[in-house]
Amino acid sequence: MYVSNWSLVHLVSGLLIGWLLMIKYPTEHPYWVGFQIHTIWEVWQLLVQNTPWTLRGFIDVGMDTFLFMLGMAVFSRLLTGKRHEYST
Repeated sequence: MYVSNWSLVHLVSGLLIGWLLMIKYPTEHPYWVGFQIHTIWEVWQLLVQNTPWTLRGFIDVGMDTFLFMLGMAVFSRLLTGKRHEYST
């Protein structure tokens, strides 16, 4: 599994964006907005070639996105007590 210091940064940024979108500036679809924000960031990283256009680069982008969304889900579940709207 590919995990680095940036993995922790993406997890924490998911917590922060989760707080912004769920508490500070509530939106109707916080997960979708958070995913869009993170996707724009990762595409920017690819365009400025901060992330290489290689298989490892795309695995890195996927792992970063997963950890970012996990951070948002953790914030929603643990810090607000709310479950994800799609969970059973």
